[in-house]
Amino acid sequence: MVEISLSCEEKTEELLEEGAKFYDEGEIEKGEELFEQAIALEPKNGFVLRGLANYYLEYKLFERAIEYCQKALDINPDDWIAISIMGNIFLEKNDFVKAEEWYLKAKECNPKAVDVYYNLGELFRKQEDFAGALPYYLKAEEFDKDDIEVLFNISYIYDTIENVDKAIEYYYKMVALEPELYMIYTRMAELLYDKGDFAQSKKCLLEALRVNPDDPGSYNNLGLLNLELDLIEDAIESLEKSLELNAEDANTWHSLSEIYEKKKDLKKAIEYCEKAIELDPERKLYQEYIEHLKEQLK
Repeated sequence: MVEISLSCEEKTEELLEEGAKFYDEGEIEKGEELFEQAIALEPKNGFVLRGLANYYLEYKLFERAIEYCQKALDINPDDWIAISIMGNIFLEKNDFVKAEEWYLKAKECNPKAVDVYYNLGELFRKQEDFAGALPYYLKAEEFDKDDIEVLFNISYIYDTIENVDKAIEYYYKMVALEPELYMIYTRMAELLYDKGDFAQSKKCLLEALRVNPDDPGSYNNLGLLNLELDLIEDAIESLEKSLELNAEDANTWHSLSEIYEKKKDLKKAIEYCEKAIELDPERKLYQEYIEHLKEQLK
């Protein structure tokens, strides 16, 4: 059999993968030995050095991460990726001043890199400085309009600062790229409901249920939306579906009780309210409501 020899690059990759396995299994010394062999094969390979810096950062071995980043920068002082990783190290250490210094240096080296602006956004977001973070995320979007993480962070900030229209705009951008984002649909439904746009809110909930058809919360919210749209039978159907999936939700029983009151079926309304009280006997609202129903029945 002919023995196939690996190229230097392939051998380096193999050593790094094996070293990582040992590291993950807690055999640190064996992992380190293989890492050193990989570096010995390609001591001037910035990709290898940066990869090791990232690996040590993942394990929060900050000094080792800095060491290998610096080795990459000794080879190429304008290596914007190594510079960015250095920023990531200090960000992880919560040294925001040094992190910003490194990120701004990376921006000088590559002013069109999405990651550079994303990292600067993360720097300010981590400090809850949303006004400082937003322009950097928006700049990152200019260079890559399909970066889902960038879009999420823009959405998150607009949502946090209660710029509802912009938050919804960016949530729509996200689901256009990834139509299976269940939690985004549910959040959009909440925001649209609060705006009074019940028809669009309902569309978002139906999309959420398309992705996750077994979520009782979405059926519950759909029932309340149908009620707002004066679709009484649809509301009952949605709430009953919610109870099929989670019969322990007292609030859903109470919502059905209110619907049956609207339908003038007071006996059914009392029956559902009694179930809500059985599940949550301390809730004053339910006690008051059943008294209200019984008064009407008299």
